[in-house]
Amino acid sequence: MIPYLLAAYAAGFAAGTILGSYIERIVGVGNIVVRVFSPANSPSVAEALRENGHGVTVIDGEGKDGPVKIYWCVISRRKLKSVLKMIEKINPKAYITTDMTSPTSLKK
Repeated sequence: MIPYLLAAYAAGFAAGTILGSYIERIVGVGNIVVRVFSPANSPSVAEALRENGHGVTVIDGEGKDGPVKIYWCVISRRKLKSVLKMIEKINPKAYITTDMTSPTSLKK
């Protein structure tokens, strides 16, 4: 009897984890950080992102092949697909990374 209970517990735990991940992707609550790395002489994505209401920070950097621009933008998770399409349209060779954000408040 105990092996069946263990198997049922493991199956329920796995199913809950998978279902929770699926629901989280659908709901899309929260923000995500998008970083775009591109050569300094390539088209800038900052103006297009700003025109669509997104704040963008531009940082100058040095890469393996020379100067680069790094664009940082915090967006709603629901807007990720449209932002990625916009970046790809402007600069298809850009390297893009994303991370989840953890909001922190300085207010007490």
